[in-house]
Amino acid sequence: MFVVEWAMSEIYNGTLDQYFFNSAGDMAADLPAAARFLGADDYAAIFDDAVAFFDPSRITDRSYRQARLRELEEAHRPDELGEVNDRIYELEDAGRIIYRQICEYIDDHSGVFFRDSPPV
Repeated sequence: MFVVEWAMSEIYNGTLDQYFFNSAGDMAADLPAAARFLGADDYAAIFDDAVAFFDPSRITDRSYRQARLRELEEAHRPDELGEVNDRIYELEDAGRIIYRQICEYIDDHSGVFFRDSPPV
């Protein structure tokens, strides 16, 4: 859940480009699976496409991701990642907001997240 929350915070603040550029992208390899875990398969498919811009064996390396983003820019391909990003906003415009899945997961597993009494 944290992987999705952090990714979406970066994406909302500055698109997928910012997510991959910053340290949040260190967890990019886990992002599609984290979305699927929450039942957000539509987001997971988008995250799969975003992660595919990078070498899976190197995606945890921030320097590599930053260099790869520069390569995309130099190859005049930054819009391709932008188009993937736009699909996130299209889902939200259609009412599919990933934070709802996060809240539903917490509601369904409230005993894990909340306790009736303070911890001892």
